[in-house]
Amino acid sequence: MNERTVHGFSRRELLAGTSMLGAATTLGLPRTAAAEPPPEIQKIRLVHAPAICLAPQYLTEELLRLEGFSEVEYVDIPTNKIVTLLEDGRADITMCVSPDVVAALDMGRRVLPLAGIHAGCYELFVNGRITAIKNL
Repeated sequence: MNERTVHGFSRRELLAGTSMLGAATTLGLPRTAAAEPPPEIQKIRLVHAPAICLAPQYLTEELLRLEGFSEVEYVDIPTNKIVTLLEDGRADITMCVSPDVVAALDMGRRVLPLAGIHAGCYELFVNGRITAIKNL
């Protein structure tokens, strides 16, 4: 088969073009997009709990710093009631299981759900006599 591909580029031309593109991005040529201003608040407090479900909160620290937060603090919880830390003002944002949020809202507590999470974290284990939800 010929060195030319179906689109008319040889491998050498392709490599030369991608090399130029890579060099142009590292040279820092002027960009047309402008960044958003930094956040008004420089410090954010997240809840620290020993739960695998909260792993994204621990991975987000670097991203929050890139967004302009100079202080990212993790608040340890003495209880499993994460919503209480938010309501008491000891933490700013966290991930929480849906039943806790629904219960807090039902009791009129001051929490604001921003997005859904924990859609598939639950699995129900039963004995052999239970074969359907109606048997529960």
